[in-house]
Amino acid sequence: MRALKMIVILAALTVFTAGIACAKSANHSGTYGLKSETAKGWLKLDQVKGSMHQFSVMVVTKDGATCNLDGMIELEDGVGVFRGTFQKCNFSLYFKNGAAMIDSAKTCDQCGPKATIDGTYVKGFMKK
Repeated sequence: MRALKMIVILAALTVFTAGIACAKSANHSGTYGLKSETAKGWLKLDQVKGSMHQFSVMVVTKDGATCNLDGMIELEDGVGVFRGTFQKCNFSLYFKNGAAMIDSAKTCDQCGPKATIDGTYVKGFMKK
């Protein structure tokens, strides 16, 4: 009886652990449009393997200032932190209610003084 109890507990832990692994490597692939009155932009994510995603982000302000960046980011539990090695751009990417939020604390110095990648990006939303 004790052995049966152990098998049931181990099976339950295996299912629980598999569920956590799936949650950590959730696929956030897609195109997200920037919700902003002062700029147009998009974020594209493509899942490469597990929690690794290829990203590309582009923003153009009404004044014509631009900011773009691409690379790889690991998303765990819907949160990722990008630390640029060649560019001085660090940002956090997280998901809430179907939208992606980028917060760089304005560290992306290649963007120039009038552009930023910060903001809320909504999946499938593209501003014209």
